[in-house]
Formats: sequence, C-alpha cells, structure tokens
Amino acid sequence: MGAPDWLTPTICASAVERRLKARQALFRTGAQTVGLYQIVKGKVRLARVDRSGREAILQVAASGDTFAEASLYSSTYHCDAIATTDAVVRLYPKAVLIDELERNPKAAQAFAAMLARQVMALRTRLEQRNIRSARDRVRHYLTVCRPKRESS
Repeated sequence: MGAPDWLTPTICASAVERRLKARQALFRTGAQTVGLYQIVKGKVRLARVDRSGREAILQVAASGDTFAEASLYSSTYHCDAIATTDAVVRLYPKAVLIDELERNPKAAQAFAAMLARQVMALRTRLEQRNIRSARDRVRHYLTVCRPKRESS
C-alpha cells in the first residue's frame, strides 16, 4: 500500500518519528498542538475523561491510521493520546502541512477526501451502534460495512 496522495514529498520530508512505550502519553488534553500523527507501528488510544471520571475512547489508531487531524485547526488537543502497545508514530508538523495544503490543491483535495471517508466511516459505526437486534446488526454489516469483492 502506497503513501496517501496528500503526503507530498514536502510533507514527508518534514516528518519526525517518535517511539512510545506502552502506556506512554503522546499528548494530553489541553496541550498545545504541533500537528497530526500517523501510526507506523503499534496502537495509540485517543480518549477523553468526563467529569465523573469515566473514560470515553474516541479512536484506537493502528498501523497506517492518522489521528489528531483536528489539531491543524485548534490551538490545543481535545483528548489524550496514549500508546496501548509499544508504538512508533510519525508527526507531520502543523505549519508545514497547512502551508503545503494551501500551496498544493491536489494534496488539499486528497486530504479533504481522506477526512470525508473518516466522517462516513464514523457515521456508519454510529448507525451500527444504535442497532439493537443481533440479526439487524449482521444485516447492516452485510449490506453496508462488508468490503465489496472485485469481479474476476
């Protein structure tokens, strides 16, 4: 699998890799944003803790996944990012990414398309979460979620 279209040579050249141990924080709620991340290896859990102390898991990012995309347009992170395994993450610095997306319309379109796919996947998961019947969940999966086979 090749690099996403929005990862131009300029963006790739700016990337910084960081190794995390399991249970190590990459960033915490309220920390100043520095960019978005991509998982090279391992898993990172994004979560918020509500006022009663309950944790709400927003995402578990695994190899190839990006996360903290909203950080490009926010001054602080809105959740905690904690490694659930030993992990390697790649930071794409905010200033470089925004400059490249402004300069390169094709990269900006590819980035917007990636975000749109994430929104569609999230809506599908929310829809499925609200289905109570096991039979209806299976039907939903078979009609909406299951990858389509390529014809031979």
